[in-house]
Amino acid sequence: MTPPDRAARDRWLTGGLFALAAVVLLVNLGHYGLWDPDEGRHSEIARELFDATTWRGKLLPQHNFQPYHDKPILYYWLAALALGVAGVNELGARLVSALTALGTLAVVFVWCRAVWDRRTARLAVAVLLTSAGFLAIGRYGSLDMLLTCWLTLGVAAAERWTAAPERRSLLYVAAVAAGLGMLTKGMIAPLFVGAIPLVFALLTRRPIPRSPLAYAGPLLAFVAVAAPWYATAQVLDPDYLREFFLVHHLARFSEDTTTFHAGPWWYYGPGVLLVLFPWSLVLPATLLVVATRGNEAARFCLVWAAGIVGFFSLSHGKLVTYVLPAVPPLAAVTAYTLRRHLEHASVRRLVAGGIGVLVAAVAIAPAIALRIGHHKPHVVIAQIAPALFTLPFLALALLLLWRLSGLRAAVLGVAAGMVVCSFVFYAAVAPRVSRVVGEKELATIIQAAPPAPIVSYEVTAASMLFYLARPVIRANRPNQLRRQLAQHPFLWIVTSPRHVAEIQAITTVYPWETRGHHILYATAPRSP
Repeated sequence: MTPPDRAARDRWLTGGLFALAAVVLLVNLGHYGLWDPDEGRHSEIARELFDATTWRGKLLPQHNFQPYHDKPILYYWLAALALGVAGVNELGARLVSALTALGTLAVVFVWCRAVWDRRTARLAVAVLLTSAGFLAIGRYGSLDMLLTCWLTLGVAAAERWTAAPERRSLLYVAAVAAGLGMLTKGMIAPLFVGAIPLVFALLTRRPIPRSPLAYAGPLLAFVAVAAPWYATAQVLDPDYLREFFLVHHLARFSEDTTTFHAGPWWYYGPGVLLVLFPWSLVLPATLLVVATRGNEAARFCLVWAAGIVGFFSLSHGKLVTYVLPAVPPLAAVTAYTLRRHLEHASVRRLVAGGIGVLVAAVAIAPAIALRIGHHKPHVVIAQIAPALFTLPFLALALLLLWRLSGLRAAVLGVAAGMVVCSFVFYAAVAPRVSRVVGEKELATIIQAAPPAPIVSYEVTAASMLFYLARPVIRANRPNQLRRQLAQHPFLWIVTSPRHVAEIQAITTVYPWETRGHHILYATAPRSP
């Protein structure tokens, strides 16, 4: 094949891969109801911002028509814009995450092509796209994928600048990405974008400028992006930034309370394995390659991922999605291992062992899910169990591919299998899951009846607000519910099954919908 032919083929393969990524992330994106609590909450904040009629309402987030001090504004601006383009629906609520997932894939491709080659870059995109955590959050309405996009862009650009300090434009790209990340989730963006590449440059003795004046321009770019909104928020609502920084930064990091999802120091060990699955089964081979024959870019990927995981491990507040920004560098170094070092016997053995574990796990997954679903029919896994019967067939196909075409073909088969599972899940299973973890059906029932107050008792009615576009009254104690009952002859009550007896001890209520984590009762019976 001549060089022009090879270049054209590379362009077609790259374009086809990104077209497939767009299909995986966008098809059926609005096919199922919002999942609570996070997706419903963030979507409702964006909807209230979209519907706001005052400057204050357009500049400061609200939830349930009350000030919301947990997060900055950028995600909600973009999500409100998406609602305006796609409609106030599930597609609009999830569009920002899907598009920024594609953006993250593009950044990973460009960086991997720069440090390795185009084929490794394509494999890195395939690994990242088919990692369970990345794929799931890429189709989920939350801030995590937008933050991951800015962090990936910022860290990648800053690393390329440390390798070639004369390319100062890269440092400005990193500064702008850090500013956009600051507007998405706060101080962690400039922390990671600044610290990870600079620490690696110092460790590897890259000749970066030491004078503070060299960083004055990029620092001004960062301030120009992030500061205007923060200054405006301080003027409009001084409590906003005080609570945001002291509670949702400092206290979340340092306080060990259930409010901030406290977890042990090793929490993110299993968390990383989960978000990177199935490629986490190749991690032993990846670590061996980096330790014995990895180049500088591969080592940087591990420092990049370790910096993120290590920082969040020190925090008392923990959620699995916090380590999503570590998945792009792990996907990149996994692709480097599979593309460039699979011919080494020790690496082949470890990769083969990982795929063997995957095949065994896939084969027994349906039996485990059915057993759990039999004892707890209302949990999410019970909704997934029927679709899991496709997995043994995929395991058999993977084994045949491995046997007939070798280990490299089996690696591509793992990626193809994840794509197939994604299509099956989001077409057939996700709507069933939504009935368990969302409130769309409850909202539909309420919408069809005459208007009446809605009380959420000991639960957060997150997506209920999005679908009904009207306030929900929060009640966490019996006296609060009694006050609402005294004022209104008819009342909707959204709660969980474990609180029904407590409510029935206060007044007579009637079931209207009792499937799912959240259920619907009312103070009058449902008509035949």
